[in-house]
Amino acid sequence: MNGWKTARLCCVATIVGLAVIPPSLLLVQAGTTEPAQSVWTPAFFRAVWQSIKLAGGVTLWSLAVGGVVGVSVALYTGRGARLLLILQVLPLLLPSFLPSIGWSNWQVWLHERLPGPSGLFQVPPLVASVWVLGWQYTALPLLTAWTACRSLRASQIESARLAGGERLVLKLTARTCFVPTLLAAVLAGVLSLSDVGAPLIFGLRTAAVEIRTSFSALFDYSLAARQSLVLALLVLALVSPAVMLGVPQLASAVLAKQTQPLTPTHHKWWSRLSGGLLTLVLAAAVVIPAAGLALPVVEHPMFGRAWAEIAQALPSTVVFAGSAAAVAVGLGLLLSLCAARNRRVQTIAVGVLVVVFALPPATGALGVARLAAASPAAFDWLLRSQATVGWVTGLHVLPVAAVLLLRAVRSVSESWLEAARLHGLHSRQVLFKIVLPFLWPAVLVSGLLTAVLALADIVTTLLLAPPGKQSVPVAIFTVMANSPEGLVGSLCLLYVAAVAGLLTAGTAAVWLFGKTSQQPGVSNG
Repeated sequence: MNGWKTARLCCVATIVGLAVIPPSLLLVQAGTTEPAQSVWTPAFFRAVWQSIKLAGGVTLWSLAVGGVVGVSVALYTGRGARLLLILQVLPLLLPSFLPSIGWSNWQVWLHERLPGPSGLFQVPPLVASVWVLGWQYTALPLLTAWTACRSLRASQIESARLAGGERLVLKLTARTCFVPTLLAAVLAGVLSLSDVGAPLIFGLRTAAVEIRTSFSALFDYSLAARQSLVLALLVLALVSPAVMLGVPQLASAVLAKQTQPLTPTHHKWWSRLSGGLLTLVLAAAVVIPAAGLALPVVEHPMFGRAWAEIAQALPSTVVFAGSAAAVAVGLGLLLSLCAARNRRVQTIAVGVLVVVFALPPATGALGVARLAAASPAAFDWLLRSQATVGWVTGLHVLPVAAVLLLRAVRSVSESWLEAARLHGLHSRQVLFKIVLPFLWPAVLVSGLLTAVLALADIVTTLLLAPPGKQSVPVAIFTVMANSPEGLVGSLCLLYVAAVAGLLTAGTAAVWLFGKTSQQPGVSNG
């Protein structure tokens, strides 16, 4: 038994170590080479300061909006709240330059058609970037607050309601869910540090934009690597204290096994408010930007040419997304099964993976790119192929799959396992006949989410994709500066429709599989 426990711990450590390898490569290479020029130029210093202000604004905005909406939706049910809650995932799956283009189109449209001073609709780049990324990342604290509230027992809520009414319920629930929600908001702010799309659209010179300029325009990979290392150290300085203090409570809330799940109640005012807030977040993050994308398409539709561009990039897109999903889901499932019975191991693994996920994607991609440049041709299949993009992005989105699958594994009914032991079933039989069939919906959701998240990582694809191979988001990103607005809008709308379709199909499949696999005694968490 001790040998099996040691093997499971070694497996978890190996998987976490694999996720750490790509960003670690850059750190090792930076420590063994002499810098050709100084990183800390006045321009890069200003860019880092702009990045810090952007991260702070996104953190505060997403915490204020996401925390309120998440708690209210968890406690009070509204009409269509379940569907609206599922759709909150959609903004996280889109590259930030898509809603940024939509909002930018609205700004131009209002400037041309409404009277007023010439600068009336000119929003400062920092404010515009915080606005777009704030709405886009609001889903992180929103879903975290909702999940944390769902981990509370129904008896606790009823006791608070009897003692002090709805005001006391809201106060105590918000206090209980504050730490994991704050950690999710900090993560949202840290992720905005490495975001290229929104700052580039609105003209905000952040550190991520400087890094992209270094390797894309100047072709100075050494400078880009050192700038990325500085940004990674800044991310570690911001997220590490929050992770060390908040991950235990985050793991307790997100990975909790419920005995009697909290059931939202219907309230005359709060139920309407929760549904209205969900609609507002979805409208600001997706619907209004999508309408902005459609503005040039109405006048000059170019869906035929847009579909030709997508069809050309579709094979590479499928390879990138499929390989990334296979890596993330495969390793995430193995980690969740090996760490299923050890709460401390789960907490440590989640903490390390959250830090890895918060690091800029360019950190790992540049480390692998520089390793590929120094490696012989015999390693091209691993370091210079389409599979390279897949495994690097797969390791980066591994934390998403791991958290989802850990939560699913913890929701497996203990009564099933006890019945299997009483009937003398072998562990292999329990795994393949009971556990894996129950986990199939979570595996499907994890695969879809990680595949689309991997496609949204345009920096890694730009750095590592072989010549002539690009994903659909990268194709849109590269043509948007020199192509007609109608073509760019058509491309963006087709991509948004495809992501929304995948989310809808995944939700329908999960509902179907979940309905056929539910048995008495199973907690769905």
